[in-house]
Amino acid sequence: MSSYHQNGERIPVIDPATGEQKTGAKNRKVWKRVDVSNNPLDSTEFLERLRADWAKQCNLMLPEGVRIDHRSLEAQGIERIPTIHEGHASREITKRGGHSILNAINRRIATANRYLTAIRKQMGDPTGLLG
Repeated sequence: MSSYHQNGERIPVIDPATGEQKTGAKNRKVWKRVDVSNNPLDSTEFLERLRADWAKQCNLMLPEGVRIDHRSLEAQGIERIPTIHEGHASREITKRGGHSILNAINRRIATANRYLTAIRKQMGDPTGLLG
């Protein structure tokens, strides 16, 4: 790890309250520990493109009427509470009759989503009533 900028300059850590360089143990000046380069593969745009390409390739192999959408529920315009990733270990615990917290959370989310769907069917979209 380096406390040097890409041009070889040390980067001080400035205290926003005082505008002075922070000092640490034994009254030593504090410098930024790592100069992180901007990796173009580590961007939201790249990840979104990668996920879109993955979904496109999967959809080419899926039967008609079955599709994968890489976007979030919100981006798809779906008003549903998203579940959390359980993982195979959590599902295995449940399959063997054990208690998995992650599985329990997802069951509660599924129940809440069923209630929301029923309310929307009965009343229409409840958000329209609010504003």
